[in-house]
Amino acid sequence: MSYVPTDTECTLTGTVTSYDSAGIPGATVTLATLEGTPITTQTDINGNYTFADIAPGVYNLSVSKLRFWPTTITVNIGDALTENIMLWLKGDLNLNGEPADSDDLKMMEYAATGRLIPDWKFNLNGNGDLADAGDVLMLEEAAAGKIELW
Repeated sequence: MSYVPTDTECTLTGTVTSYDSAGIPGATVTLATLEGTPITTQTDINGNYTFADIAPGVYNLSVSKLRFWPTTITVNIGDALTENIMLWLKGDLNLNGEPADSDDLKMMEYAATGRLIPDWKFNLNGNGDLADAGDVLMLEEAAAGKIELW
């Protein structure tokens, strides 16, 4: 990523993908100045997005879609820029494309009992505590088909 100062309008493009590099259609992509003025678009059927006629500068680029963890990065926009972003499927701790499968349950159990060091993907209930009892319960209920992880 490079920043090229210019007085002209710029274009930001990219692709939003999942763990297997497949494009994610229908993801919401938001570009906002650091002061917070947002513009939003949706990814196309291949996961591509474009923001045209953007003034050069520093922006927050956020991507979200139901069932995936949202992500935000900071970008410096110059003449032209490409930012590809990967989203992680909620509950797919082993990154095989199947959320809440038996290996995911085992990983959550290991993290809850200290046999595995958890990261942010182990905070399914959003309370900030990684692999706590609520996270374990949510993954078990998702595995049983009682809930979907949104």
